[in-house]
Amino acid sequence: MHELVDLQVALSRLEWMARRVDPAAPWTARKALDWDAQTVASWTRRHVRTRGPGLHRLGL
Repeated sequence: MHELVDLQVALSRLEWMARRVDPAAPWTARKALDWDAQTVASWTRRHVRTRGPGLHRLGL
Protein backbone atom coordinates (compact mmCIF):
# COMPACT_ATOMS: atom_id res chain seq x y z
CA MET A 1 0.00 0.00 0.00
CA HIS A 2 2.83 2.44 0.75
CA GLU A 3 3.94 2.07 -2.87
CA LEU A 4 0.66 3.62 -3.99
CA VAL A 5 1.09 6.56 -1.63
CA ASP A 6 4.65 7.06 -2.84
CA LEU A 7 3.48 6.89 -6.45
CA GLN A 8 0.80 9.52 -5.79
CA VAL A 9 3.37 11.85 -4.18
CA ALA A 10 5.71 11.39 -7.16
CA LEU A 11 2.90 12.08 -9.65
CA SER A 12 1.90 15.19 -7.70
CA ARG A 13 5.48 16.46 -7.85
CA LEU A 14 5.62 15.87 -11.60
CA GLU A 15 2.31 17.66 -12.09
CA TRP A 16 3.60 20.60 -10.03
CA MET A 17 6.69 20.76 -12.25
CA ALA A 18 4.62 20.54 -15.43
CA ARG A 19 2.47 23.51 -14.38
CA ARG A 20 5.62 25.65 -14.29
CA VAL A 21 6.62 24.91 -17.87
CA ASP A 22 5.19 26.74 -20.88
CA PRO A 23 4.78 24.01 -23.54
CA ALA A 24 5.40 26.59 -26.28
CA ALA A 25 8.73 27.67 -24.73
CA PRO A 26 9.92 25.12 -22.15
CA TRP A 27 13.45 26.53 -22.18
CA THR A 28 12.12 29.67 -20.45
CA ALA A 29 11.03 27.83 -17.31
CA ARG A 30 12.86 29.02 -14.22
CA LYS A 31 14.40 25.59 -13.58
CA ALA A 32 14.67 24.49 -17.20
CA LEU A 33 18.42 23.87 -17.11
CA ASP A 34 18.26 21.86 -13.88
CA TRP A 35 15.26 19.81 -14.97
CA ASP A 36 16.65 19.18 -18.44
CA ALA A 37 19.88 17.83 -16.94
CA GLN A 38 17.98 15.10 -15.04
CA THR A 39 17.06 11.66 -16.22
CA VAL A 40 13.93 9.87 -15.09
CA ALA A 41 16.17 7.54 -13.09
CA SER A 42 18.00 10.38 -11.30
CA TRP A 43 14.73 12.19 -10.55
CA THR A 44 13.21 8.97 -9.21
CA ARG A 45 16.22 8.26 -6.98
CA ARG A 46 15.93 11.74 -5.51
CA HIS A 47 12.16 12.00 -5.08
CA VAL A 48 10.75 8.49 -4.67
CA ARG A 49 11.26 6.84 -1.31
CA THR A 50 10.08 3.33 -2.17
CA ARG A 51 12.91 1.11 -3.35
CA GLY A 52 12.83 -2.31 -4.88
CA PRO A 53 10.36 -3.93 -7.24
CA GLY A 54 7.20 -2.34 -5.80
CA LEU A 55 7.06 0.72 -8.04
CA HIS A 56 8.20 -1.25 -11.08
CA ARG A 57 5.02 -3.28 -10.78
CA LEU A 58 3.09 0.01 -10.81
CA GLY A 59 4.84 1.24 -13.94
CA LEU A 60 7.37 3.63 -12.41
